[in-house]
Amino acid sequence: MFALTQAMTWGLATLRTWLLATLSTMFLSTIAMAQAPPDGGVTPRLNLEIDKAVDTYRRAVLAGDARAIAATYADDGIELPAGQPPV
Repeated sequence: MFALTQAMTWGLATLRTWLLATLSTMFLSTIAMAQAPPDGGVTPRLNLEIDKAVDTYRRAVLAGDARAIAATYADDGIELPAGQPPV
């Protein structure tokens, strides 16, 4: 009977240890992933020319201006529709 009691006590202590270790790992990894990047969370604009072209295209689409949309494409540009040949 004494051995059974000791085994149960050891088993519960082991389960508590594993539970604490698991929860601690989850908590610490969440904290580590939630940290702000070193630059204060500001993402640098890698290519301002692309950003400008995207903004021009977006504004033309929202305005419904087909000529302005067409003007965003280069004369030798190629569009690659999904599952279709290049246009």
